[in-house]
Formats: sequence, structure tokens, C-alpha cells
Amino acid sequence: MIFKFFLLTFFLNYPVKKETNLNYKFPISNQSKQINEYLNFYKKIEQSDNWLYQNFKKELKSGDSSTLIIQTKQVLNLIDNKTFLDKKNTNVFDKELENAIKLFQKNNNLEINGRLNQTTFNVIQKKFNKRIHQLLINSKRWENFKPDSSKPFIFINIASQELLLIKRDSTLLNMNIIIGRTDRKTPILNSKIYYVEFNPYWVIPPGIMKKDLIPKLLKDPNYIENNNMKIVMGNTSINQTTINWNDTDVINLYKIVEYPNFKNPMGVVKFEFPNRNYIYLHDTPNKELFLKKPAMYSSGCIRLEKATELARYILKNDLNWENKKTDNLIIKGENKKIKLITPLNIYNNYFTVWVKNDNSLGFTEDIYNLD
Repeated sequence: MIFKFFLLTFFLNYPVKKETNLNYKFPISNQSKQINEYLNFYKKIEQSDNWLYQNFKKELKSGDSSTLIIQTKQVLNLIDNKTFLDKKNTNVFDKELENAIKLFQKNNNLEINGRLNQTTFNVIQKKFNKRIHQLLINSKRWENFKPDSSKPFIFINIASQELLLIKRDSTLLNMNIIIGRTDRKTPILNSKIYYVEFNPYWVIPPGIMKKDLIPKLLKDPNYIENNNMKIVMGNTSINQTTINWNDTDVINLYKIVEYPNFKNPMGVVKFEFPNRNYIYLHDTPNKELFLKKPAMYSSGCIRLEKATELARYILKNDLNWENKKTDNLIIKGENKKIKLITPLNIYNNYFTVWVKNDNSLGFTEDIYNLD
């Protein structure tokens, strides 16, 4: 029992050192307007006569002067998310620009010479156009994002694999998350969290059952027994060996459930919200995965870096629970589902661009190729 207590205490306070990247300028409702200001600025560069392909006349190198240089600095700022290149606001090809071009050339498999030649210029132009498109797409996404900010809500950015708990334009909690693989994408949706479940059973979703579990059951007749699971039809437990797993209707007839335990993929707490995709927020025993980016390891559900902290906040805010009461439920190891008095809004979104507190642009990789 003592060992169990210390083990669960470790899970409650597991240290993950990787910091989150999200740094939004609030209020979030202004994001579209602020991105549009950037978009208008870069469109002016795009439309400038000095930035068109056909006006590139000669190779530029360190020490040269040209009307193209300020614009090139500004464009590289956008492409590589820098802010230092245009501070001097001069037409001189300085050392900073040379180093930035060398880095750009390295990252794009070009000859690394630090010069602005036709080949490098063409690739910069291509990347720039892509960024313009990215700003435009994300401006529209932010414009359509209209959360109810009159009360706390959960904001999830699938693209950057992060979660914010927001109240009155302030961040109460932020964390890394793990999302679905590219073949099992985490969906964009709005919903409400109605239940917090401690030491949850894992009812295996039909998709995972079909793609992952049934092939294992066909190979190993003792798989269910050896992995702390049970098969049920209604309220009746069924023996694995009595089922024809080659039957295509088997996923509709039976449910496979894993009991609460330290290896349970749900971890020690789960958050349920209505959706047609069978996904939820939950803890995980695989804490080391939060240190990796992109963190795309789930089958669509969202694994939380700080699941117990989120549970503490929700239950304290909704039911006036002390943190100790929440932690004791986890330590007991018993399955218990708590219904919230006031469901908590949750917004699953996909943003690859945002405006940060310092008014600079934040970018993340387009991991699902939705831009």
C-alpha cells in the first residue's frame, strides 16, 4: 500500500521539463484583426515592383546596397520567424542578413554562400507566398473562432499540440498534449465537458478494436486474460475463445474493456464530452512522449501532460473541492465518475499562426496539411 501511494504521488506530480510554446496576445477575439494587419503589410511587399521575379537583376552580397534588401529582410523575418533583420531599416547587405541567408540556404538544400542569387531568391519568394497563404487561412480560422469567454473554457490548438485553460483573457493553466497520428487525426470540434472520471476503465473504441486489437486476439487466445481486460455483451462477460474474430460484425456485438491500472492508456483521470468521434481528454502513463515534437502518437484522443492539475481546477471551481479530495480519489485507485454542475466548454482548433504577447507572429508546423 505504501509503494502504491508513492507511485501514484509520482504520477500526480510527474515532472515534464519541455515548456509549452503558446504565447497568445489576448483577447483571443482580436487575433484575426491582428493577423490581418500583418497580412496587409506583407501583401504590400508582395505587390511591390522591387519584389517581383522579373526585377531581380543581379546577385547581391555582403556590403552591397539595393532597394530589395529591406524587403528581403522583412520577408525572411516572416519565413523564419525572426525579428532582428529589419531593425536597422537600411538597404545595406549586412552580416546579419548574410548569416540569415546562409541558414535559409542550409535549411532548403541550396548552395551555402550567403548571397542573394536568383536561385535563392526564387525559393525565398516561394516560401513567402506560402506564408502569405498561411496568414490568410489562419485569419479566417480565427475569425470563425467565437468562444464564450464569459466563463472559463479549454482552448486546444491541435497544430501545436498544446492546451490552455482560459478565464477572462488570462491563462490559468497550459500544457503539452499528445494528438492523433496522421492516419487517425484528432478532430476539430466544440463541445462541453460533463464528466470527470477517476481511475477509468478503458472502453476500447471500435476503430482501435478493429485495426489494432483484433489482429492480436487472432494470434493470442490468452490476450484478454493477460492484459487485464474483459469482453462484454451488454452486462455479460464473454470468453475470448468463444468468439469468431473474423466476423465483420464483431465490433458491433462486443465491447472490450481494460480495468483501471497503472498501465491503462487512460492513466488516472479522464474528461468526457459529447462528440461523434469517440474521443476524450485523458491522462497517460507514457509521460516521456510529451518531450517529443510533433507529439502525434494517439488514435485521435488527446493525452494531457497535466491531467491531474486540470481535474483539480475543474472540481475546485465547479464543486468547491479541495485538491486533497481530488488526489485521494486517484490514490484510492477506485473507479469513480463525477458529473459537473456546470459543464466546461472545450474548443478543439487548428491554428498554425497566432499573434504573441510581444506582438510578433507565432508559427507552428502544419502537421495535418490543412493549410
